[in-house]
Amino acid sequence: MSGLRVAAIHNGELDQAPARVLIGELAGQASSVTEVTEQAPFTAVPDLKELSTWRRGQRELEMKWARYLQRPGSALTSLIGRILFEVGIRISAARRSDTWRIRRVEKAVTGKHVHSWRDFLDSTDTELLVLESDAIRTEATSEILTVLLRSPSEQPRYVNLAGGLDPGRLRIDQFAGQPWPVDARITAYRLPVTNTSCAYLINRPMAQLAIDHLDHFPADAGLGIDWLWNAVFLLNQSTPIQCLHAQPPAIIHGSTEGLTKSWHPNR
Repeated sequence: MSGLRVAAIHNGELDQAPARVLIGELAGQASSVTEVTEQAPFTAVPDLKELSTWRRGQRELEMKWARYLQRPGSALTSLIGRILFEVGIRISAARRSDTWRIRRVEKAVTGKHVHSWRDFLDSTDTELLVLESDAIRTEATSEILTVLLRSPSEQPRYVNLAGGLDPGRLRIDQFAGQPWPVDARITAYRLPVTNTSCAYLINRPMAQLAIDHLDHFPADAGLGIDWLWNAVFLLNQSTPIQCLHAQPPAIIHGSTEGLTKSWHPNR
């Protein structure tokens, strides 16, 4: 069985979070467990230039992603959305403050995920399970992980274990292929796509692709973690990537299920 490294992403709340129970139950399967908590202090005063630059880049990425999903969006609608964003953060102090806080937290969370990838590549482990603190076990969690670890891939592999959002809402349902031959509870996707990043399993080639992406595009470290994965997939369309999603989820995303409270004020 492959060496499994578990990385817990949190901000000091892990001992009171459901992921602690999950990590405890995976102790027999994991060769190592790390916690990633460090983050720089947040600046209180919003930086309008940074927010505008981020929104412009985010808009471009969203348009590319829509084309990737073969459902190109309206450039005019996207432009109007950006204009409304710019107006909103300038005329409303509350919106400006909320947006700035969300951006700070998103960047901090992404930084912790990236740290876990680098730490993984510096280890001798061959698989990395990344868990955010709202990850909740199911009866199938341990068994699904065992199946995956016993069936490694030499290609980059990304396995979404927690689901979270309706695939139809994300427009990724069209790429759901046949059940994975090894286990019908896992669906193989024809294109690599994300759902949420509450719980996912990656191997060393996948982690290396992600780090190589950031080496070439360091500004993408400022993206939300789901959008960073989207950016990695977009850049590597010529690279065979095995993308698997546990359906139904092998781990419950507590925030999207209303079982835990999200840090995000709009969720």
